Amino acid sequence: MSEDSKKVPFLKVEDLKMYFPVRKGLLQKTVAHVKAVDGISFEIEEGKTFGLVGESGCGKTTAGRCILRMYEPTDGKVMYRGRDITHLTPAQIRPFRHEIQIIFQDPYGSLDPRQSIGSIILEAIVASGRKDVLPKDRKAKVDELLTLVGLDPIMRSRYPHELSGGQRQRVGIARSLACNPKLIICDEPVSALDVSIQAQVINLFEDLQKKLGLTYVFIAHDLAVVRHISDDIGVMYLGKLVEVTSSEELYRNPLHPYTNALLSAIPIADYEVEKTRQRIVLENEIPSPIDPPKGCPFHPRCKYATETCKQTMPELKPYSEGHKVACHNLRTILNQE
Repeated sequence: MSEDSKKVPFLKVEDLKMYFPVRKGLLQKTVAHVKAVDGISFEIEEGKTFGLVGESGCGKTTAGRCILRMYEPTDGKVMYRGRDITHLTPAQIRPFRHEIQIIFQDPYGSLDPRQSIGSIILEAIVASGRKDVLPKDRKAKVDELLTLVGLDPIMRSRYPHELSGGQRQRVGIARSLACNPKLIICDEPVSALDVSIQAQVINLFEDLQKKLGLTYVFIAHDLAVVRHISDDIGVMYLGKLVEVTSSEELYRNPLHPYTNALLSAIPIADYEVEKTRQRIVLENEIPSPIDPPKGCPFHPRCKYATETCKQTMPELKPYSEGHKVACHNLRTILNQE
C-alpha cells in the first residue's frame, strides 16, 4: 500500500443524513420528515470491519443503503477511496457498483425462487461486466465461488427452496463475491439464522476477509455478534452515533448509558454470573424519528438526564484516543459507577 493510500480513508462518511418525506392529503403535501439518519460520521481502513449496531429503527440499515447509493442521501458525504460518490448520476456510479456490494438480512427473500443457484451467481458475474472472467470460464467461476463459501458445486442446479437458511445465506455471499467487490455492506446477515449457524457464517466472513482483503460495514442489533468480527464499532440511537471506538475498548470500557444498556442485554453462558448480574432496563418507548426529542435523543430514557440534555444536542467528542462519545454528563456517570 502506498503512502498516499494510507492518508486517504478507504471509506469516509461525513455528516450523513437521510430524511424521508411524510406526505398527506390529495396533493401529497410534505408535512414532516422521518429522520432515519441524522448526521453520522465515521471512517474505515481498507481490510477492516466497522460494526454498526443499535435497536431496530435506529437507522443503521438506512445508513448502509446510503453508502451503497441505494438511497440518495439528503445531506452529507460518502467518500470511497478518496472520491465523493454521494451525488453521482446513475451512469457515474455504475463503475463503482461491482466494488461495493450488499448481503441482505433475509437469505430467502433476497434470492429469486425461479432461478437455480448457479444462474443466480452467473447472473451477478455477467451483470458486473468482469473482464477477468471469460464467457467460457463462467461456469467454472460459479463452482469456484460455491466452493469458496463452503458449498458443494453440485448445488448449482438446486433452487433456493431446496436449501437451508445457512446455505441460502452462503449463496447470497457467493453472489456478492461474484462481482469481485472491495467493500461489502453486511445488513444483519446472520440475524435470521440459528445460533449455531451464525457462528459458522461469522467464521466464513472472517476467512473471506483474510483471503480476499475485503472491507466490511457489518450492521447488526446484537453486540455479541458484532464483537467477534468488528475492528471498530459505532453505536447508533435514533439516527445518531452515540459512541464510536474499537471493539475491544467498547466491551472493556463502555461509556454511553445506551451502550451499557445494550451490553447488559447480552446473555452470559455462566449461570451463576448471569443470575447475579444486574440488567439495565430502559424505561419509556423509543421516540419517533418523525418528531425526535429536543436535545439529546436518548434523554427521555436516560436516568442521568439533566436540563442541559433536554435542550442541547451533545457532540460526538473524543474521550480518549480512538474513543468518542456523545454525552453531556459523562463525568457524572463515571463518578457514580
